[in-house]
Amino acid sequence: MTVGSEAKLTVETLGAFIDDRYAAWARQQVGDDTVSVLKTGFADWLSEPLTTLSAWRIESWRRDQLDLLVQPLMISRQLQALDGCLKKAVEWLIIESNPLHDVGLEATDHFIELFSGGMGHGYLRAGWAPVGVNWTWTLGNRAVLELPPVGGNTDYVLKMHTLGTYQGTPQRLFVDVNEKRVGMLLCRGPGSHEFFVPSRALNSREGIDVVLKMPDACRPMDHEESTDDRFLGFRVVKFELLPMTGSPRKKQPALPAADEAGGVIAQRAALQEMASLGFNCEFGFVQRHVGAEPMSLFRWSSVPLDKLIEGLEKSFAGLNARGALDVQLSPEGEFVAEDKVYGFRHHTFVFAFQGGVLERVQRNEYIRVGVLRNTLLEELREQKKLFVYHDAGESNLADIRRLVRALQIHGNNTLLWVVGAPCAAQIGETQQIERGLIRGYVGGFQTSPITPNSPHLPSWIKVACRAHQIWRRIKESQERLRLERQRQKIGDQ
Repeated sequence: MTVGSEAKLTVETLGAFIDDRYAAWARQQVGDDTVSVLKTGFADWLSEPLTTLSAWRIESWRRDQLDLLVQPLMISRQLQALDGCLKKAVEWLIIESNPLHDVGLEATDHFIELFSGGMGHGYLRAGWAPVGVNWTWTLGNRAVLELPPVGGNTDYVLKMHTLGTYQGTPQRLFVDVNEKRVGMLLCRGPGSHEFFVPSRALNSREGIDVVLKMPDACRPMDHEESTDDRFLGFRVVKFELLPMTGSPRKKQPALPAADEAGGVIAQRAALQEMASLGFNCEFGFVQRHVGAEPMSLFRWSSVPLDKLIEGLEKSFAGLNARGALDVQLSPEGEFVAEDKVYGFRHHTFVFAFQGGVLERVQRNEYIRVGVLRNTLLEELREQKKLFVYHDAGESNLADIRRLVRALQIHGNNTLLWVVGAPCAAQIGETQQIERGLIRGYVGGFQTSPITPNSPHLPSWIKVACRAHQIWRRIKESQERLRLERQRQKIGDQ
């Protein structure tokens, strides 16, 4: 399209175009909130000429937002608002073309995580308890999520991941999306449930209302000695809103067989089978980056190596004994728990300014630590996990061998020891250096505070996935050896 000579005389900024031309049209045609979305999402661009908005800048903005852990659902909504605005700028001969044509607005996966430290708490409306450490209870017979609208004519799948119902009591669940029934089921325990959501149920300018109806919610005080009079339904971990179809994407080149596990699904599955032994939260954030959310005792903990070894040798006896946990309020307003027996410190992700109460946090932490201690001991006995430790290079091989010996008190366990690469050529190298010990070289470690946005994430993921492949081969070899010995024993009899 060729812009008329009169239009070329004026170079409009994004902000001037919105205020002088687009806002009046948008309020009549697409709703009052569109202008607000544009001005909030693209505030840094309002003073810039429309002609400076390129596909590269928009794609860079999207990557930056994802790196800042902005919800993909919100990013998609902002880009759709910008797309509508720029289409009108083309139609009204202000710019020659819409740069978003080269970016693409394919449907995006959206995650609403209902555990402490997760993303999406802001979408909760009526019918929810305060966000818990590993899940959030529904309260009463009706719980509501309010999500931003999605564009296009794509059908979606709504996935609901739960850790069961109160005391495993069978409960009926009815799910409505924008007042359209999309599913019903009877739930007896933990599981992941999927509901087909047709595009016509999502075509709403105001947003998406997901309503859970639970007629069988029950009160603890009616079933046990308790003063808890809340009507509890489901322990929900997270929701996923996934498109059934999307715009065609460029085919990604296949990774070599010796490289890291291909694709985020494989990475997530690998890191789900790994358990951090602490020092700090860096590996916990690596797991979260690929969507792995295992519940483990030391994932969000500060754990000195000598105390960790002592705890393993004693099977963490006394870890949650009466009076063993000290919960204090940090300067940031978060409740932080410290174990007086071993000196472990861990995040609770519960904040006073969000309604956290010391007595309740302390009670919950005793329960949580007890459950996770038992889970860890079971994983050690049954060799269910590849265990991971690093302390930013403070420990030497002799120290780590002591840790391996402590792990193997409980079973034939394997440790991934993460160390800094001595040179760039060794970043990502991972190998078994002796029985029960794998060493992997990463690009570097974070210093306090530990955040989700480490520049070294790619090397951590590569090392973790390669170590997982080695660990799986070790386990398969051990299983073949066990079966062979079993056959020989039967033959001797």
